Formats: sequence, structure tokens, C-alpha cells
Amino acid sequence: MIDKSARMGGRPRFFLTSNRFSGLIYAMKITKTSVHFGITRTLDLDVTLEEYASWRAGELIQNAMPRLNADEREFIKTGITAEEWEEMFGTQED
Repeated sequence: MIDKSARMGGRPRFFLTSNRFSGLIYAMKITKTSVHFGITRTLDLDVTLEEYASWRAGELIQNAMPRLNADEREFIKTGITAEEWEEMFGTQED
């Protein structure tokens, strides 16, 4: 699904859908449009609605969603994937 508002200069949307197993949320499908490439993608991430709400309320994302790695957190914030990041900035050498 392409978020037409993002392509037309509107604010990218953030979609959450939860998968349930025995009443427990074990993953959320998060759909974001990349702020750089304008491509809409959906990832299954280990995030709860409570964690997302905590982040939106001002908690640092790494504290609100401690199970996510840096690439997953970046996707939630900007819609940029690890592959896009590498394409934009290359790999960092030590």
C-alpha cells in the first residue's frame, strides 16, 4: 500500500496493526513511508502499543522499545530501512 498523502507532500502516516496469539500481542505490523525515498514499507516488529504510546509521550525510543535494534528504531522514526541508510551514507569503516 502506498500512502498517497506522503507522496503529495503530506505528513507520512504511521499504521499499527497487532497480531494476537492467546490474547497476547507478540508483534506489530508497522507501516511507514521513508522520508528520504518516499517508499512505503511494512515491518513486523516486537513492539507493544504501550511502548509506542510511551515513545509518543516523550520517552526516548531506545528506552520505550528496548528490544528493538537501532535499524528498527530508525524505521519507526523515519521509515528509513537499514538498506536505505547504507545507500545514503555507505558503510562506516573503523
